[in-house]
Amino acid sequence: MSTSTPFLSAVTPMLPKELSNSLVDFQNPAGTQALDTLLRFVCGGDSSDPATQHTWAEQQRKAMAALATLTEPTTNGKRPREQDTTDSAAAAKRQKTDHDDQSDGSPLFTLHAVSATSPVRKKVDINVHASSLSFVNSSSHAVEASIPLSALTRAFLLPTRGKMKPHWTVVILSADSPGKDKKAAAQLAAPQIIFGLDAAAPAAVKYTTYSGSDAESTTLKSGTPTRDLLLDFIQRLGLPLLEPVPEVFKSACVGVAVSASEGGVPGIEAYRAAKAGTLWFLRDGVLWGESKPCEFWALEGLLSKSDGLRVITATGRTCTVVLTRKSPPEDVAQLDEGEADPGIETAFSMVDGKEQEGINKWVREYRDRFGKPKQVGAGAMQVQEDSDEEDGDFEVDSESDGGSATSSSSDEDGEGSGSGSEEAEDSDADDMDEDGEEELKAENHPLMRPGAMPRMSRAAIDMVAAMVEDDLVGDGEEEGEDELED
Repeated sequence: MSTSTPFLSAVTPMLPKELSNSLVDFQNPAGTQALDTLLRFVCGGDSSDPATQHTWAEQQRKAMAALATLTEPTTNGKRPREQDTTDSAAAAKRQKTDHDDQSDGSPLFTLHAVSATSPVRKKVDINVHASSLSFVNSSSHAVEASIPLSALTRAFLLPTRGKMKPHWTVVILSADSPGKDKKAAAQLAAPQIIFGLDAAAPAAVKYTTYSGSDAESTTLKSGTPTRDLLLDFIQRLGLPLLEPVPEVFKSACVGVAVSASEGGVPGIEAYRAAKAGTLWFLRDGVLWGESKPCEFWALEGLLSKSDGLRVITATGRTCTVVLTRKSPPEDVAQLDEGEADPGIETAFSMVDGKEQEGINKWVREYRDRFGKPKQVGAGAMQVQEDSDEEDGDFEVDSESDGGSATSSSSDEDGEGSGSGSEEAEDSDADDMDEDGEEELKAENHPLMRPGAMPRMSRAAIDMVAAMVEDDLVGDGEEEGEDELED
């Protein structure tokens, strides 16, 4: 066989004898080429003519589906094998997430060979249709999943942490919270889209733009920044883009991320149960990103100004961030009259204690929007102006045995600078305890600052003092007796 018919040449040696003999009738250039093209089509190969690739792939997908129904094994009343059961369950799951996008026609934009994490975990071509997104296997060109654009609500562009090289992660959500059954919700009711690209293309990154029947393919050269390409992709979805920036929040710990060279990483490392991930602090809320399932706490969805975000620390070295979301309306309706909404708490542990100051600063900046409907224009400005007087004395609620969230006292000091001598004397008197001794203040004593020294209870201090006293007094008496005896 000729090398111009690679598919036919590959299978001919393995054909049964009777089938191989029947190919004698096709021993001519036109016949063998037709057979090779047929094999190429049913095996999932690309079209030999790039201009017809899109139509080829569409018809190829339909043909493979038809062939699958013909080759599907029948059980004849017998129990199917375990593998068959698994395949059927996977197919059923895929059907639930699929969206019939045949009415969308040809794609408008395609990102080729992208490593996706959700809704499928493999390398896929992502097609943007008029009303849906489809995920096509890069090798077989089979549609793995399809999601309607109407189901998507928010898009995030994140600088990935933990990569050796700068990397972007795109997260697209259909709901802020995946719900009580997080696994089922992430797969079925609230699908999530997660994929990524290196910040600088390591190899040829290809995308295609369609205009009617014309397709224009573009290949980025190695080292070309990919940010503009990802922004263009998100813009085509018509979704609001949320992006963490160091101007809003900056981690106190060094990390590898795209934004590290631009002023700091706008997120912190944390654990949700046993799963590691990143909390991203944005102008509109907090995102638990990269680790499935992702979840977003919008400022207006937090419980209240005081309980929306709390920081708990026991040693000062690490702390726990607790986010409390408002309960769903149906749960609030079941509460007794006058009973407050307890909210839905989510804890993120093993946060480096150095991050407390940055978290407190972010809360002081945005806490007045916790739990309030999102406002725009003059109304939002008015809310900010009315709350400026209270920002100075804010302190994140902290349940601590050895360290606590820091608070800002600059406003209080500024207000007190203009007071008279009587107020100064009153404040001095307040600072004295019952025994006339001056009360120690954290701002004046470095050892009392959060994390400097572990706190001890009064009982522990008394016990240690008693032990030291017994050692000193007891040793002295014994030494005296020994001298008298001598």
